[in-house]
Amino acid sequence: MTLNNVSLLQTEKAYNMSQSQVFVLTIDGSFIPNKIELAKILKKHGLNPIRINVANLPVKVKIRGQKRRTILKKRPTKYYIKLKPGEVLSEDKVAQIFANSGQTVKSK
Repeated sequence: MTLNNVSLLQTEKAYNMSQSQVFVLTIDGSFIPNKIELAKILKKHGLNPIRINVANLPVKVKIRGQKRRTILKKRPTKYYIKLKPGEVLSEDKVAQIFANSGQTVKSK
């Protein structure tokens, strides 16, 4: 199992959600884990997810060139992870979790 380009989303909305123990991960790659697989990965590293929601974003349509060719751009999958009170998912923790098993981590 390899996960490519795993990162903790750092936006204003994600920051506000992190105050209520909900953290947003984005995973972009050929293998996208489901909720159960992601929960197993997090539990293996000492985090206890209460709830995981998945948002599959639709493809973006871009029109390029003089001949108006359309390009479909795939977007990453977002995971909203609610942890138990007192647990924190930081960029360092994400790098440690996904770097241990030979997975690549992308920082945004």
